[in-house]
Amino acid sequence: MKIDKITNPIQKKFVEIDATANINADIETRLTYVVETNNIYPTKKEEFDKLVENVKEDIQKNGNDISDRDAHRAAAFTSGIAVICTEIFNDDADAQKCIDALNREFEIFSGEEFTQDPFLKKSFSEYKKGKYTITTDKIHPYQICVYSEPKRDGKTGIIIPRLCTVEDEFSYPVLLRDDNVISTVNPSVHFTVKRHVEAAKGRVLVLGCKLGYYPYLASLKDEVESITIVEENKDLAELFKEAILPTFEQKEKINVETAEPTLYLKGVKDGEYDVCYVNNWINLSETGNYLKMKHAAKAFDKTVFTYQDEEAFLLHLSSFVCRKMEETYYLALGYDPSQIPLLPPSEEKKAKYVEKLTKSVVIDSPEAIDKYLDPLTIKEMIETLPCKY
Repeated sequence: MKIDKITNPIQKKFVEIDATANINADIETRLTYVVETNNIYPTKKEEFDKLVENVKEDIQKNGNDISDRDAHRAAAFTSGIAVICTEIFNDDADAQKCIDALNREFEIFSGEEFTQDPFLKKSFSEYKKGKYTITTDKIHPYQICVYSEPKRDGKTGIIIPRLCTVEDEFSYPVLLRDDNVISTVNPSVHFTVKRHVEAAKGRVLVLGCKLGYYPYLASLKDEVESITIVEENKDLAELFKEAILPTFEQKEKINVETAEPTLYLKGVKDGEYDVCYVNNWINLSETGNYLKMKHAAKAFDKTVFTYQDEEAFLLHLSSFVCRKMEETYYLALGYDPSQIPLLPPSEEKKAKYVEKLTKSVVIDSPEAIDKYLDPLTIKEMIETLPCKY
């Protein structure tokens, strides 16, 4: 990567990027992480009901009306998200900018959206196999949850977590490994997996087993002939076959293999499967698995590949592209390389991959900066350039 010429517009853009990067770091650590790891919901119903009434009164004072549902949405957002934002930011303008962006993406869902899901209707008893355990958890009324991958706001560059609240309580299964959660069917999984299932047809290959939510929904589709699940961990594969698969109405469509996914793909002919759904990771720390699977998919023209949490991975990689841009910028200004902060060892390999990926990138305008930070541009580069992780 190189900067063609440092102009005033480019300098101004890097000042904005630096400020936005700090905002995104605060949102990730002090909002998204808090929502994902804590049950944020109104514990005192009377206080929450009072807040709902206050929302209605404020709206009506301005001569407007609001539905009971929208009032509950506003109350949940105000008490669960807006309060956190005001605590994160010292600057009121930054806080309001973040609140407005979050509010645009904030949703409210009825409990029926989940209780009528055929998979969530199932009753899973606690079951253990080796290090793995199936158990259950629940969403409380008006709890704040993540419902989809984050989204980069095109105007501000702020990475917005897609948050929601749910009107009614419901239970969902959880998969633990050594008492750590590695998979659930919470609102985020419910919505994102359904989007992938829409593409399922014919012969389907599933890389990564988890709780089997995707193969279950896919098996219900008439246009799906067969599903092959490839799971690397033998205990997890056995747990699925013993405790989950027997509950499937179309279990005869499903075959489970135990193998390392990338090695398994080497033995698959192009077109042997119509669709391949990839989910052999737990979180963003396994971005390397995502990149390896993207590279392996380049050998296939006739099979459609879909990747769970792809938008989140691309946004994560965008932060490394941003770091590379800033490094290039400051070196061009004459900064000593020793002044550039070092990455943790766990992140160095991703940074080196991004360095290879962006080797030919030339920054010649603020628009070029926006272009190469765009997740869609990063996706195109991953799919077309010969870079291996």
